Amino acid sequence: MSSSRTLTLALAIAAVLAALGCGDDDYGPYNVVGSACRTDLDCAPGADCRRGGDFPDGTCTLPCNSDLDCPRYSACIENAGSLCLISCSSDAHCRDKYKCKDKNNRDNTGKSLVCIK
Repeated sequence: MSSSRTLTLALAIAAVLAALGCGDDDYGPYNVVGSACRTDLDCAPGADCRRGGDFPDGTCTLPCNSDLDCPRYSACIENAGSLCLISCSSDAHCRDKYKCKDKNNRDNTGKSLVCIK
């Protein structure tokens, strides 16, 4: 995939996720799940900033028990607790320093591809 097509796809996904956020224009793409963060204040209300280990540059996440608790285009996985992470089908869908990897679903329904280190 060319870099311009990858950028276009990433921007389209970001726009969709922004529209699915809490509705406040002060929050940008991936603000609920997937955005880079340093503290919880960098994420939308209710979202947490996970840092270190599997989350270089931090990642906004939500706690969850199943995919139904997560925003569209994200999945509830088990990773040092349960959290929503951005779904993907290839590394091109993930931020720098992240890869598209299979992780166990929180509700034991199999695995989901998500962006994680």
